[in-house]
Amino acid sequence: MAYWTFYYKIKPREYILKNEGEDVLKKIRECLILAAREVSKVSSPQEIFRIKIGDETHLIPIAEIIFFEYMGNRKINLYTQNKLFHFTGAIKKLADESPDFYYCHKSFVINLKHVIAISPKHGEVTLSNHEVCLVSEKKVKELLKLLDFKK
Repeated sequence: MAYWTFYYKIKPREYILKNEGEDVLKKIRECLILAAREVSKVSSPQEIFRIKIGDETHLIPIAEIIFFEYMGNRKINLYTQNKLFHFTGAIKKLADESPDFYYCHKSFVINLKHVIAISPKHGEVTLSNHEVCLVSEKKVKELLKLLDFKK
């Protein structure tokens, strides 16, 4: 029994014996009510971004990602509030990983939730870590609409 508990990732609530008669329905109902309460307490799963660096796979909550910077030769820097990750990949594809990511320049994908200021005149966006990223001329208007900023 213990093997199957771990295999299927189940959590037994209570053992109900078949010969308990009418109490079986009452116990099943109680178990379902407890399970429903427990499920309602669990928050929605967090969006996670996965990157592989060498032999390690890193799981980073999307809410913590501030931006990605393309360094050339498929090398990308990922900036979070507390850490910097270096990995290889295609910068354009990163924008498809979350609706919060926006490909604003050939060298940058930003997390829209970390934008604190936009300078359309200079083609720049300031992020929550006070880093400034470039925004291409073509993308400035679209970015302003996405963030509902007034020009």
